[in-house]
Amino acid sequence: MLPDYGEFEQAIGLDWYALDPNLSFLLDRYLPDPADRAFAEERVAPYGRLVGETIARRAEITDANGPVLQRYDRDGYEVDEVVHHPTWLENKADLVRHGFVGLSHHAGRPVPAVVTASLSYLVSQAETAIYCGLGMTSSAVDVVERYAPEDVRGESAGSDPGRKVWPEVVEVMQEVGIDLSRNKPKRLSVEMQLHADWAVTMGCGDVCPYVPTTVDDWDIPDPAGRSLEEVREIRELIDGRVRDLAFTKIDAIRLDATAHRFRLTKLLPELIEEFGERRSAEVIRGCADRILDDYDDVPIRSHILTLAHKRTRECLRQEHCDVLELAVH
Repeated sequence: MLPDYGEFEQAIGLDWYALDPNLSFLLDRYLPDPADRAFAEERVAPYGRLVGETIARRAEITDANGPVLQRYDRDGYEVDEVVHHPTWLENKADLVRHGFVGLSHHAGRPVPAVVTASLSYLVSQAETAIYCGLGMTSSAVDVVERYAPEDVRGESAGSDPGRKVWPEVVEVMQEVGIDLSRNKPKRLSVEMQLHADWAVTMGCGDVCPYVPTTVDDWDIPDPAGRSLEEVREIRELIDGRVRDLAFTKIDAIRLDATAHRFRLTKLLPELIEEFGERRSAEVIRGCADRILDDYDDVPIRSHILTLAHKRTRECLRQEHCDVLELAVH
């Protein structure tokens, strides 16, 4: 049931739903109820032109202008932020406006799985990585805080976060007494990456950001556009994973020195360049290492590198410094 695509010079500018009879066939097959089929047509058909004419055209520009790592902000602070081309952001905004995120909330009714799959199929033909499993990270953090010991703290962030937590996620978490309605998704900063002792990724695959520590990939399904019942299943899956993390891996998390070693490696080059003629590399390393130890157990570690760098420089400039003497001995 495939049309002769050879008659078209290019796919951009066409109605991708109208040109794919298989999609209509699958909707007919899996939605025998006339009301469900009419709902599917109402929701899926407009995406044919949206994706074929608008999303795909911008995607061509995005492909030629990939994300750029911006190391410093305008004030000179190191931010290591991933900056996307405007066409990527416009595509994302268009999909949100057209109900791709939180479809059951916008529709005011349950959404058949085949409808969600059809929308995902159409969008993926143009922008494969336009969405990923970031919707449940806030949920995981709150579940961590419920089960984990007091000295274990969870934090959620994404490389390209939305403006708010998806309504279906908020609703199903409220059912178990966790309120995410005021949570605002955060962008993953370099400081967050560097101070994490243990990282959990949720189904982001090749687009997962680099985190310099032990990483658990939970491969959690993306809740975008799923029914409330499906999001509940995802919630229970996360709950089980967090329980396992809190009850079986806490000792490993506390003892893992991967993040500490990476922070030390990040600090040393500038310190050695500045003080290498006055101090041996071993002394510089020992001084920075001991100062970083002071921050290993603090609950909030934002700007650890900035603070540790400042203190280490102050110590290395002095002839007599308690930390320096310990580093020497």
